[in-house]
Amino acid sequence: MEDKTEIDCACHGKSTASIVCGHLTKNNGQALGFIENTDDPEDLQAWCYACEYLYNLEQDLTEKFKEFNSFSVVCCQCYQGIKVKHSTAI
Repeated sequence: MEDKTEIDCACHGKSTASIVCGHLTKNNGQALGFIENTDDPEDLQAWCYACEYLYNLEQDLTEKFKEFNSFSVVCCQCYQGIKVKHSTAI
């Protein structure tokens, strides 16, 4: 079993690291959609609908996609809050 990467979150202290697109962490309060990229509950990764759209166009994690996505590392508790906030997008 792999060791989980931990981060020191300003809100939650030491916690397991998760990855989301930068859009989900920096927006005007609008729900942007929430696409989880893994079924593994120990490896939390997600991005917004715009990232999903570009990923499907690019058909891979291309440099263009990576630049647009602007991955952010958050703790697993922040991840859950982001998920709730953005899962309500139309």
